[in-house]
Amino acid sequence: MNKKSCGTCIQCDKYYVNGREHWACENYDRGCGMLVNVFPPNNEACSNWSNDPNDKNKPQDELRYFVDHFWDEVDD
Repeated sequence: MNKKSCGTCIQCDKYYVNGREHWACENYDRGCGMLVNVFPPNNEACSNWSNDPNDKNKPQDELRYFVDHFWDEVDD
């Protein structure tokens, strides 16, 4: 098994700018919905860590669902 880190997480997006690699995550716990720099040394795995492709963006999708349906659940 791989060591849990942002580098081995399905949520981590890896991209290149001017030939330099960057890692970012919108699903980092306590920062869900906000882009977080997770490039080493900031690559400690969070509670949203997963290597299952079915989990990609799951926390972000749950947040979107909540926002989209919040008023549906509030009493009139």
